Amino acid sequence: MFLSEDLVKSLTTLGFTTYCAKVYSALVFFGTATAAQIAETAEIPPNKVYTTLKKLENKGFVELESINSNSKSYAKRYRARNPEDVLEKLNSKYKGALDAAKNHLERIQERRERDYAEGMWILRGDSIVFGKITEMVAEAEEEVILVTDTLYDLKAYPQLAEKLKELALNGPKVRILTSIEGVNDEGEKEVLNDLNGVCEIKVYKEPFNAFYVIIDRKHLFFGSYVKRGKVLNLSAIWYDNELFSKLWSKFTKSLFKNSQKTI
Repeated sequence: MFLSEDLVKSLTTLGFTTYCAKVYSALVFFGTATAAQIAETAEIPPNKVYTTLKKLENKGFVELESINSNSKSYAKRYRARNPEDVLEKLNSKYKGALDAAKNHLERIQERRERDYAEGMWILRGDSIVFGKITEMVAEAEEEVILVTDTLYDLKAYPQLAEKLKELALNGPKVRILTSIEGVNDEGEKEVLNDLNGVCEIKVYKEPFNAFYVIIDRKHLFFGSYVKRGKVLNLSAIWYDNELFSKLWSKFTKSLFKNSQKTI
């Protein structure tokens, strides 16, 4: 029998359903045939033949024979597209899918194999965020960069201000960038006077509504205030990623170059 299990299995591996594999194979055998002939030869239920033929026709694997007839007894006849053309079409389809899958999987593997840091963490709540930053600032060895739109952050959390001052007096460089609107309040001026001359403080000409800290170009904290009801809560993302931290460090230093020294 031409309709072997191996043939059906091969076609189903290529994406055919079992019925489609049998119907297409039967049509290759016949050349042209009616739905009734196909159902009998392929040994599939007659009520499934037309649905299966329609699927194959939509895929371009089967054609409805173009013969005009006004006879009510005329039965539609179908023919299979050349197997070589069909298999070439499948080959192109699966080769494209294989190439796309290969590219995406290699990209995933490439990212996995890179020397990335452990990841990132989300911190919520002012005391938790500033507490963690203060803790990590204390361990800084080379440099701390603090960017904040208002120096009042350091007025509200004096432990961080004291730690920055202590750090700057003992060697590691401390650079602070704030906005023009971040030094016009009495509390802000108090912080400015206390740290100025110990830390490098510059004022950017425009507000930037940002808060972030870079430590030793290895750790990066991004902070954002979120209003919950009438209360502002601070949340931060901590990136333990040296490459990303270095990138932001370079960007921030360009902001320092375009900022004014404090008086």
